[in-house]
Amino acid sequence: MDIRQLRTFLEAARRASFKRAAQAVHLAQSSVSAQLRALEEELGSPLFERRPRRVTLTATGEALLPYAERIVALAEEALAALSPAAEPRGKLTICSSESLAGHRLPEILRRYRLRHPQVRLVLKPASYEEIKTYLDEDRADLAFVIGGPVREERFQSETLLLEHMVLALPPGHQLAGRAALRARDLNDETIIFTGPRCSYRLAFERSLAACGNQPASWMEFSNVEAIKRCVASGLGVALLPAVCLENERRAGDITAVPWKEKDFSVLTQMVRRKERWVSPALAAFMDTAREVLGPAE
Repeated sequence: MDIRQLRTFLEAARRASFKRAAQAVHLAQSSVSAQLRALEEELGSPLFERRPRRVTLTATGEALLPYAERIVALAEEALAALSPAAEPRGKLTICSSESLAGHRLPEILRRYRLRHPQVRLVLKPASYEEIKTYLDEDRADLAFVIGGPVREERFQSETLLLEHMVLALPPGHQLAGRAALRARDLNDETIIFTGPRCSYRLAFERSLAACGNQPASWMEFSNVEAIKRCVASGLGVALLPAVCLENERRAGDITAVPWKEKDFSVLTQMVRRKERWVSPALAAFMDTAREVLGPAE
């Protein structure tokens, strides 16, 4: 087993195609097939199900995938660390919650790409539980999370923004004219919750329970876009970061009222594993994030 075989394996797994993997690693397709056959022979088990138009990972391939990602990432770290110029290069994998991936990260990615085009960026939207796993297993270099303070000792976190939370209401809703809203104001409202792994949903539910508020009914969606469409259609109200609603507010599809619940703070934080080596590429990305988003005061 060598690093070239693992790189080829990763490209084939990502692209579900030996032909596209060959293009990515700049080899003939026959060479890719030969590398993967040699790897399968060494492991004593097939890694791919070969189909006419695509390939898919077998159970053995799925088991190898996280190890291959870590080995290749460590090899790229070693090359970067030993580079005399120590210029940003290689690959960076960034994890983020869905709302940040869509509304906070694009400008960071744009600036970084302009300055460091030689770095390959991979963005993985994920829940906080998934993000912790990616960081623990070195399958991600850095993460951006939204919610309460990150307190796990194994992580290094940095607050970039205090997010402004709003209650999203359909146009003409009876609460739309209020200057601010709290949990006690939502009695008998239909509430559209974010997914169960969303950290600010847990804080929202605690606020509702603390004042004895029982929603008339509730729904749950993990996708922020689906929540916004349901609110605009009059199906209920939802608590969301204000940045997620900028387009809908301008269009008049949704009314947003500031959320002023006591002791309710939602932070955008930059998180990495404490023992993770900070490569030049990662250091430059963190600096770009600070430039665009913060740090918070």
